[in-house]
Amino acid sequence: MKLAGLHPDEQRRLQSLRSSGLLNSGKEERFDRLTRLARSLYNLPVASISLVGEDLLHIKSCAGLDVDTVPRDISFCAHTILQTDPLIVNDMQQDERFHDNPLVIEAPFIRFYAGYPVQLPDGATVGSFCLMDHQPRSFSAHEMQILSDLAAIVEDEFKVLDAATSDELTGLFNRRGFLTPGRVCPADGPAPP
Repeated sequence: MKLAGLHPDEQRRLQSLRSSGLLNSGKEERFDRLTRLARSLYNLPVASISLVGEDLLHIKSCAGLDVDTVPRDISFCAHTILQTDPLIVNDMQQDERFHDNPLVIEAPFIRFYAGYPVQLPDGATVGSFCLMDHQPRSFSAHEMQILSDLAAIVEDEFKVLDAATSDELTGLFNRRGFLTPGRVCPADGPAPP
């Protein structure tokens, strides 16, 4: 198994993720709707929206698996955030990065992965919209376009959350920003674990 390296701007990326409040905001129906839709559109067993933290992959939404976190070092999405293009692996057992990954050789026995990087409004790549299957499969250009659109909707939701919790002129938290669980003022430093 080949471990993913760190993002070139890892500290800024992690600070943006912490400041967003997304890590501590729990599951949200707006994201669950998208993963259920993706699972149905692609006729795949698993669709998820993940956030790559310092040590864990935090599952913001997942249709098809009951999981909240995955160790970052075995996550596929940790590889996805290192690139601007989507990561498509038609057969995990044939890919040197993943062929002996515990998620491939043990339950849930993932064989196919398609992940599209997602960014916060400040441009920090914090996670991915991903699709998984227990069987190898191909992925068409049309399917890629749909995945791109779904990832863009996730990014739009991140923008809505940001706009709803910060003042447009100053960029500081508004009342809702102070009351939103998990939001951390960037000047305050990292969020507590």
